Amino acid sequence: MAMEIGHVHIKTYDPKKTAQFYIDNFGATVKNEAPNGNIQLNLHGLQLNVTTISAAQNRKQMMGIEHIAVHRYFMGIDQGRPIEEEEAVRHWYDSLYRPVVEVIEALGILEEFPARTASDLYLWVSDHLHYLREQQGREHADPAEAAAEFIEGFQDE
Repeated sequence: MAMEIGHVHIKTYDPKKTAQFYIDNFGATVKNEAPNGNIQLNLHGLQLNVTTISAAQNRKQMMGIEHIAVHRYFMGIDQGRPIEEEEAVRHWYDSLYRPVVEVIEALGILEEFPARTASDLYLWVSDHLHYLREQQGREHADPAEAAAEFIEGFQDE
């Protein structure tokens, strides 16, 4: 749906840092920066509205729709064609979400975080993947690798 409308909302705790990630890694440009810190980007014709997540918003909402919409957009660029929503959802699930959850399950991490779900841990690992790519310069780090390293960091503490 967001792709048809031509924009995606990304809710984050730090809009400036998130916007900078899209500028540095994907060639986005700033269209507008609001006094409240929200930033509007142009990502190769796709409008990204990067806004602060409020305490009342559920972080799990961020995961599904926004991760899939951005994934769908880049699939379209890579494949040079419009991508149907169902195809994007399946591809995101198979190539991003499921590999991370499989690592989480294989390492028995859910048992260490009984109040958390696999989706919660997926979000943490996604943040760690962002860290590896941005802060560690490991642009080819994959989700499964990020999951394993993230979990190892918790086990070492």
